[in-house]
Amino acid sequence: MTTFLIIRHGQSMANLESVFAGSGYDSPLTDLGHRQAACTADYIADNFTVDAVYASPLQRAYDTGKAVADRFGLTVTREPGMREIDAGDWEGVTFAEVAARWPQEWDDWCHRISVGGCPGGERAAEVFARVRGTLLRIAEKHDGETVVIASHATPTLGAQIAAMGISDAEIDRVPFVPNASVTTITCDKGRMALVTAGYAEHMGAMATKLDDPILK
Repeated sequence: MTTFLIIRHGQSMANLESVFAGSGYDSPLTDLGHRQAACTADYIADNFTVDAVYASPLQRAYDTGKAVADRFGLTVTREPGMREIDAGDWEGVTFAEVAARWPQEWDDWCHRISVGGCPGGERAAEVFARVRGTLLRIAEKHDGETVVIASHATPTLGAQIAAMGISDAEIDRVPFVPNASVTTITCDKGRMALVTAGYAEHMGAMATKLDDPILK
């Protein structure tokens, strides 16, 4: 069995500025985001033994993963399969402008993500499928080990969906997890199970999350 500790990156500048940042907008961590990543690294070091660390190639996720890797003397493996959604026309655009210019698509994203997607980019369902395949591939390589993966909001949602085995209607009610939170998933012979989703209690007052209505 493989245990995954999937971390959503710490607060990024795009999060702070309410900008849609997908795989084409490499927004860095804020000072708070770096502190969140360090706090989560401390939490993991105090509670787990980690055998490998993977991260999305985007800097905000890589820096979050490196904070954990440094605690264990490990290197970070960049994993494109855990990158954020290709946001197409929405890359670098504020949420308010997206809502004004693409009202139907934005409403789908916020409330019907199972059928939603980014104009000119990926659909959420495509991200969910790639994340599931990536987790299964990594699990094969790390049977019996604990693996940290630093990623993003949409891929982490995809990991939850893969582990929960839920319907589209149920997917649409699952919220995005907070920054620097830990989602724990096990994978045993290709069967995934969700242990905890978006655990962030260790951060106390440092915890941040996306504002409504983006929580779905």
